[in-house]
Amino acid sequence: VMYKRGHTDLEILNFIKDFKDHIFGFLISQNKQFLSQHCTTSDKININSTSNLIMPIIFASKDRYEVIDKAQGKKKALGVILKLINEYSLNVADYPLIITYSDDELNAEYLKKTIIEKFGEDTVVLLQKFTNSNEELFDKKAIYIAFYSKKLINKDI
Repeated sequence: VMYKRGHTDLEILNFIKDFKDHIFGFLISQNKQFLSQHCTTSDKININSTSNLIMPIIFASKDRYEVIDKAQGKKKALGVILKLINEYSLNVADYPLIITYSDDELNAEYLKKTIIEKFGEDTVVLLQKFTNSNEELFDKKAIYIAFYSKKLINKDI
């Protein structure tokens, strides 16, 4: 995308370095073992109360995972994630978003379509499958969306 917009190789390499330092994500996972071992929680979330209908929404930053919200049902959880991306991302249409999934391609496609409808046809949304190790860590029905943000650098979500 940057190359097509006339950026030099050096500008693209500098962006990639910057991008790696400012990539964040939101994850939906119901894997109680992952939640209890790797996630911190806000006061309003109780990991142990997670059921088939309650979807924990997890903020991810490098190796930090924090359960920040919950929603009843996956579609509502995806809606919460869209609002969070809109609030915390930096000009969504200018930076690629990456949706990673395992067995939930249908909801990943739905999220991609919804993002493009909300933020415009120029929005780049990439879909990819989880690696086996990430699938084991998060669970087979997990969905993760990564995005670029400088708003989150000095701010706790």
